[in-house]
Amino acid sequence: MTNHIELNHLIQTKNKTVAILTNDLSWEALIESGYEESIEDPAMHQLEVKMELEDVCKMIDAKNPLYTKAIVLSEYYDLSVSQIAREMNESEENIRFYLNEAKKIGKEYKDKNG
Repeated sequence: MTNHIELNHLIQTKNKTVAILTNDLSWEALIESGYEESIEDPAMHQLEVKMELEDVCKMIDAKNPLYTKAIVLSEYYDLSVSQIAREMNESEENIRFYLNEAKKIGKEYKDKNG
């Protein structure tokens, strides 16, 4: 892994961010607990999860694009808090806050939409 990830390339637009998250992250990566998988139709289930994830990502990005950058780096690139802090030129405390806020938004969405 390189020490520098080109964030401008990674997150040029909100739609690109959502596409990256939708294609490469699982719902479970954003919501730590309480999600039950459907075993009826795996293809339909995967589509539903991607649609839900897209909605959550839009909500996160609307609240603060920094939250989105942090969650992408954490979940998509599997970077640690300290690595994300260096990439974003932020304190580790801020990164932990961004990640927690992004997860709260995801949990709120899940609570409202079952």
